[in-house]
Amino acid sequence: MPYNITNWRTKEIDNLYISMEDIHNLSDTCVTINDDNEITAEGLSEGFELVGILSDGIVKVSKITHSHLFSGNTWDEFLDLLRKSKGKLVATQIWESGDNITKLAVIDGKISEEEVDL
Repeated sequence: MPYNITNWRTKEIDNLYISMEDIHNLSDTCVTINDDNEITAEGLSEGFELVGILSDGIVKVSKITHSHLFSGNTWDEFLDLLRKSKGKLVATQIWESGDNITKLAVIDGKISEEEVDL
């Protein structure tokens, strides 16, 4: 049984773009779009939320989180989504039980994960 992420902290989002098609392909995800083309996607995990502005099939992401129930089970799918992104995301995660803290960095789809020592 995989660990889940109990705490997600986004450190930096810089021109992060993800295609709407890739967002729609996520498991168990509901996407809403308002009149201003702002999208919100939820559902990959209990604490998954992606917010951004849609233009020509591409979403400029302003917020992204992935935590709580099912976050461990869907971590690989989440990383696959980020591999298809352009731009930069840096975030830290505290995993269940608190014995594992990681830093996730994504730059133009290239992912690095490292354990953080306190």
